[in-house]
Amino acid sequence: MKFKKIALAGFAATAVVGLASCKKDDTVNINKTDDGVITIPDGWTAPDEEPFTGDINNPADVYNYVMGDYMEYYNNALQATSASDRYYWFAKAEAEMLNQAVLIPIHTDGGRYGFTRAAYGSAPFCYWGNEPDRLDQLVLATDLVKKEDRETMKAKWQAERNKVAGYSTISDGTHKSAYDPLKELTALGYTQRKNYTSGLSTWPETFDIANTYQSSDSQHLVNFMDYLIGYDNVGYITPAIATSWETSSDGLTWTFHLRDDVKWVKATGEEYATVTASDFVYGVQRCGELGATSYMLSVLENADEWMNGEKQFTDVGVKAVDNQTLQFKLKEKTDYFLTYLTYNSFAPINKAFVEEQGENYGVDRTNILYCGPFICSENTPGSSLKYVKNTKYYNADKVTLDEVIYVYEDGSNPTEVYNKAKDGTYIGASLSEVTLPLAKADGTFDTYGYVGSTDYGMTYFMGLNVNRTSYHSAYAGEVNSAKTTAQRELAKKAMLNANFRRALVYAFDKVSYLTPSTGADCARLAIRNTYTPYNFVSTSAATHGYKANTPYGDMVLGEMQAAGALVTNLTDGVNAYYKPELAKLYLEKALEELGITETIYLDWPNLAISPVMSAQSAKLKSSIELALGKDKVTINFLDCSTPDSYYSCNYYAEMFSDGGMPNYDLDASSGWGPDYGDPQSFLATMTTSGDMIHITGIAAQ
Repeated sequence: MKFKKIALAGFAATAVVGLASCKKDDTVNINKTDDGVITIPDGWTAPDEEPFTGDINNPADVYNYVMGDYMEYYNNALQATSASDRYYWFAKAEAEMLNQAVLIPIHTDGGRYGFTRAAYGSAPFCYWGNEPDRLDQLVLATDLVKKEDRETMKAKWQAERNKVAGYSTISDGTHKSAYDPLKELTALGYTQRKNYTSGLSTWPETFDIANTYQSSDSQHLVNFMDYLIGYDNVGYITPAIATSWETSSDGLTWTFHLRDDVKWVKATGEEYATVTASDFVYGVQRCGELGATSYMLSVLENADEWMNGEKQFTDVGVKAVDNQTLQFKLKEKTDYFLTYLTYNSFAPINKAFVEEQGENYGVDRTNILYCGPFICSENTPGSSLKYVKNTKYYNADKVTLDEVIYVYEDGSNPTEVYNKAKDGTYIGASLSEVTLPLAKADGTFDTYGYVGSTDYGMTYFMGLNVNRTSYHSAYAGEVNSAKTTAQRELAKKAMLNANFRRALVYAFDKVSYLTPSTGADCARLAIRNTYTPYNFVSTSAATHGYKANTPYGDMVLGEMQAAGALVTNLTDGVNAYYKPELAKLYLEKALEELGITETIYLDWPNLAISPVMSAQSAKLKSSIELALGKDKVTINFLDCSTPDSYYSCNYYAEMFSDGGMPNYDLDASSGWGPDYGDPQSFLATMTTSGDMIHITGIAAQ
C-alpha cells in the first residue's frame, strides 16, 4: 500500500525449488494433520543456500535473490485462462514467499475476550474495501449486552449469513438481509444509544481519499463518503449512490445509474453541489495522478497505458454518459469487479472544489466535501476526533448514530480503558492479560464476556528486513539503534540468508506472543498462517492436480510441502511453524554457510509505555532466544516513548525514517486487508513494485 491498509497491529529460501509448471493429472497428496505438529525426518538437513553475489544497492538484485521464483509464479497467475488456474499460480507464489521466510503471518482480527454495547451483526460484513469501517448502521445499546443475548442475536444473524452464497462478489443489488439488529436488540429489552465513543492511537494524516491507503485515514474517510455500492450486515451487495447497474454480454462494460439526490456539503453543513457521474470520473483521474491507490485502476481499459504516459485520460475506461449514468470499460472480463468499488480508488471527488482549495485540498476536515453519513466536526490530533450526522445525507433517516467521538489513547493504561468501557464512556473493550482478571473479579466477564469472531480478511504479520539501511527514525521522539557498525553488517549478512530467516520463523511462538493481548484461553484462536486468508477463494474446477472446490490455503500448503517445507497444517488457529528443534537445524546450517561465530543482534521496535505490547515483545524475545540460543541470536528492543515514535519505525517509516525505509530487523506492527475479492489484492503487495515490499528493506522498483 503505499500507506493504506497497512492496518495497525499494535493496540487493541534462495530459490527453494518448487514443482514443475504442470503436475500430473492425479490428485495432489497434501499431508495434513489437525494439530499442525511437525515431525523432522531422520537425517533431515536444511537446503543449501547460494551466497548473494549481486549488488546490495540494487533493489532488483536483492529482490530476485530473496523472493526466488515469486514473480514468475505471480505473472503466470495473471496469464491464467481460468479462475482456478489463477488461484493455483497465486497459491504457488505465496508458497514460495512463505518458504523464503520474508513475511510471517501472525493473526487476524478478533479471537479475544471482550464486552460491548454493540448489537451483534449491525456493521457491514465484507472482507475487502473500506466498508467494514462504516459506522452509520451500527446499533448500540445504552447498557452492555449480556452474553446470552449476544448469542441469541448471533444465531439469527448466522442464519441470514448462510444465505449469501456468491452474492458478495456478483450481484444485481436486490438481495437484502432480513436480520434487523435494532429490532432484535429492542425485543431483548435494550434501549438504543445514539453516540459512539472509543479510543484512538493514530490520527489521520490526510483527508484526501484519493491520496491514501492507510487504514488510519480511510477508517474515517469512509464515513464521510458514499460509494456506488455498499454491503449490508450479512454481506449482500446493496445499492448506495448507484441505484442499479448492468453489464454487457461480454462482461467488459458496466453501467451504473445514480441517484439524483446525493449532495456535496461543506464541513459547516452548507450544501455545495449535487453528486454526479462526473465526480466519479474525476475521482478515478485524481487517484491515478496521485498514485497512492492507482494500482486499483489497472482493471480499467487503458488505465495502465495512461498512467505510463502512453495514452490520455480520455482513453481510460470510465466516462459520464450523463449526470446520472456512469460507465466503466474493463480491460478484461472481471466477474468480481463490484468488489473494487468500495475502496478509495473509486470514490467520487468534486473537481471544482479541489481546484478552489488548491494545495490545501484534503489538509484537514474543512478542506474536503462530504457526501456520506457523517461530517467531521472536530479534529484535534492527539486529543479528540468527532463526527456528527450529515443532515443533508440522502439516507439520513437510516443513520443510527448522532455522533461519533474518538479520544486519544496511547496504550499506557489499559485499566483506565477498561473502566471507561465498563462505565459507559466507551462502547466496549477487548480484554488482555492486564484487564481480564479485573473483568473476572468484578463479574463483567461472567455476565457480558464473549469471544470475538475471527472471520476477517485482515492479516497481521511480521516483516523480516533483509537489507536494512535505516537505524534512525523521528516522529514525536527519536528512535536510534544501539548496534555498532560491525553488528549492523553482521545482522544484514545473516538476514539475507534464507536458512537464517527460516530459523526465526520456526523459533517464533505465536501462542506465547499473542497471550498478553488475548489471554491464554484465546491465544490460538486468531492465529493466521497464510498471507491470503486460507478460505478466501476456492477452485471451481480441477487444476494442476487439485480437485474442484479446493480451498486456496490447501494449495499453498501443498506447494510448500512440494518445495520441502515441513509444515502440516496452515489453517487459522494452528501454531503451524513453531518448532524449536527445526529452528536450531536451520540456524546451524545458516551459520555454517555464512561462517558466522559471533552473536547476531536483531532490533525489534517496542512501545515501552504499553504494558501489553511490552509483554508481547518480551515473549517474542524469550521464544527466539530460547530456541536459538542467546549467544547466537539476541533481540534488542528499540524502546519508543509514544505511539508516534513507535510507528515512525514501521507504519510511518516512509515519512519519518532514514531514507524512508523501516528502522528494524524484525517488526509486527502492520497488516494488510484485501481491497477486492481476489488473491491478487494480497500478493500484488509483495511484487517488485508492491506496496508492502518495503517491509523487507527492499525499495519498490
